Amino acid sequence: KPGVSPCLRRMRGVIVSLVQARWARWIRENDRRLAADRELEDFLFGSARTNVAIHAERFYELQSGRCFYSGDKLQGPRAGEVDHFIPWSRYPFDSPFNLVLASRKLNNAMRDQLKPIDWRDRWLERNTEAHAVLIAPGPEGFGARADDSEVARTISRWLYGLRAG
Repeated sequence: KPGVSPCLRRMRGVIVSLVQARWARWIRENDRRLAADRELEDFLFGSARTNVAIHAERFYELQSGRCFYSGDKLQGPRAGEVDHFIPWSRYPFDSPFNLVLASRKLNNAMRDQLKPIDWRDRWLERNTEAHAVLIAPGPEGFGARADDSEVARTISRWLYGLRAG
């Protein structure tokens, strides 16, 4: 009908919001594994990345000045890069439970790849051992949400195709 197209263009934001909300609701109703995910909309439709580099000094201390992946000594916090252990492209999760300090070389070499399973196990162990520090408010801690630990574990099980762990 005449005039519909300009009206749809003007209402684009409302229409997109309604469709995305209904799609997320449908996913929650039809997939129990994703139903409780509080960040499902970010996963489905994208979200803005936060500046994770602000955590470099604290991760440098937490990791005793070493690259999480290789164990090599870093010259300082700025000699490494804060990396999303579960790659951002696979699941946008900026929690400190999903971050590590890595050498620039290794971080850039791996980009969006899943890390080896033994690194995953070491990362989950680190999250368990450092739980109190990761949830403590800054400047001593990272200020992560307490339940982010379980979210990280669940995401990793899903991505690595594991049933438990």
